[in-house]
Parts: sequence; structure tokens; C-alpha cells
Amino acid sequence: MNSFNSETRPLLYLYDLPKNLVTSVKIASIIKQKCGYELTEPAQFRDKKPSLINEQSPLYMTGIIKIDPNELQNVARAMKYFDIEDGTNENG
Repeated sequence: MNSFNSETRPLLYLYDLPKNLVTSVKIASIIKQKCGYELTEPAQFRDKKPSLINEQSPLYMTGIIKIDPNELQNVARAMKYFDIEDGTNENG
């Protein structure tokens, strides 16, 4: 059993996720594939702020996930760069 409180778990932010391809299920699948870590809560998302120039709806958003403190460094390193379409790292 985990000894940490779900309210005090560190947050990992995933920036510039394409809105048309991202879901909580997709993020959970990529994290499990790349890190062997299963999320206990779905990812939450925030839209990027609209551009002041054209005020169009943003095409990208930020994903926010709660991570077990003991796994944070491993997950953060593994998720440094990933391709949202298939979950693979461009470098290998």
C-alpha cells in the first residue's frame, strides 16, 4: 500500500500537447509504455492561453499528472520528450 497522500503527490506537467490528439487514456498508455508506471488518477488538461495577436483558440494544452514521489524522477526523465501520436521517443 502506498504511504503517500494523493493530495500531496508531486505534479508532472507535460507541455505543448496537441489538443486534437490528446486524451487521458492516451497519456496513461504512453506513461505505462515508456515508464512502466500506472497512473492512479486521469491526467488533467489546461488550454494554453490564446494569443494576444489573434485570440484564436489554442491548438495545444498542458497535461498535469500526479506521480508517486518515489517514481517522479524516473517518469520525468522518461517523459522528457515523446511523440504523442505513437508514444515513441524520436531518439530511439
